[in-house]
Amino acid sequence: MPLEEEKEIPQTPMHESLFDWLLEKLIPKANPDFDIKYNDVDTWFVEYDEDNDCTNREIGLNRDGHIIVKGPFNNNLGYWVDNDLSLQDYEDDFDIQYINKDVFEELWE
Repeated sequence: MPLEEEKEIPQTPMHESLFDWLLEKLIPKANPDFDIKYNDVDTWFVEYDEDNDCTNREIGLNRDGHIIVKGPFNNNLGYWVDNDLSLQDYEDDFDIQYINKDVFEELWE
């Protein structure tokens, strides 16, 4: 049986790599501490400001119920805070449940 020819992995041109590196240095990441943790979030709690039609704060819990992300926090803007979603967008696109503000505040602290 003939062996398949090894396919060469395309290399990124040097100028593209340099450009990517420069962008990372000039444009700060929105969530430098939490970007790698977002895939582990199982449940989100989002505080939505209906008067200003925006997401104020967010808390992400892993499947064990531990808080692993929140935003805005230190240098992290927040995943949902950084997205421009209306309350209607949340209701239309996600299986949401409303919680009491006191519950959110307790989690936040």
